[in-house]
Amino acid sequence: IILKGLQCLCVIVETIGHLTATTKRLRGNIGISTVSTHVIRPEQILLEYGFVRTGLRAIYRHHTRPEICTCALSLLLQLVREDSDHAFASRAIAELSTPPERVLTLATAAGNLSSGGHLEPLMLCLEVFSIVVWSSVDGPEELPPPMPRGREDDAAKALVGILDRHPQKQGVFTQALRLLNGIAHDKHMCLALRSQRLPATLRHWLLESASGSVHRAWHEAARGSEQILLGPTGRGLQALKKITGMFMEI
Repeated sequence: IILKGLQCLCVIVETIGHLTATTKRLRGNIGISTVSTHVIRPEQILLEYGFVRTGLRAIYRHHTRPEICTCALSLLLQLVREDSDHAFASRAIAELSTPPERVLTLATAAGNLSSGGHLEPLMLCLEVFSIVVWSSVDGPEELPPPMPRGREDDAAKALVGILDRHPQKQGVFTQALRLLNGIAHDKHMCLALRSQRLPATLRHWLLESASGSVHRAWHEAARGSEQILLGPTGRGLQALKKITGMFMEI
């Protein structure tokens, strides 16, 4: 029942999104006064009826059901993406950022999906989480949303475990690295990440990259696709150096 309900919501949101885009094109081609666009956006309805809480509960309770998690996270991603052609992204991000237990739920869900090998919903979870974190880091306070005090180690263990399990999965590794780069701006999380041996994980990955094994694995995975191949140097290496530097300052 949960899966069917989420699938129906995905279809409704996608259909209305296409309808809105088509209507805008018609307004441009026919004339503004001939077509009305006074349509209540499904994103607004989802937020009004508390879908953020419902979606988080779904990915936490049903992390062994990747199809449920994929649907729930696809809807959450639609809510938080600022390029989704709706005006509710900031509200959705705020609801995912507070209370701190919701931030911890994202971290725990990512760790559970990683340990279960469910890569599709894992990538969606990391993308949603990264948007939430970087919207705060790039904001006035320049700090990510906090974890519940005393639970930082739990979150750090879940997130570092993703890097440990998927060093040769380019999409997962780079998205997780981007997320950790933002989370490390919080001093408490930075300490927790260090206690969970994130610097050692990054050093090991760099050594593997220097040997060429990571490059070969990423090249094989990207062959035949449009995925951009990232080598162990350039921006990826700069990001690693930056996040490692944060630990050295503590």
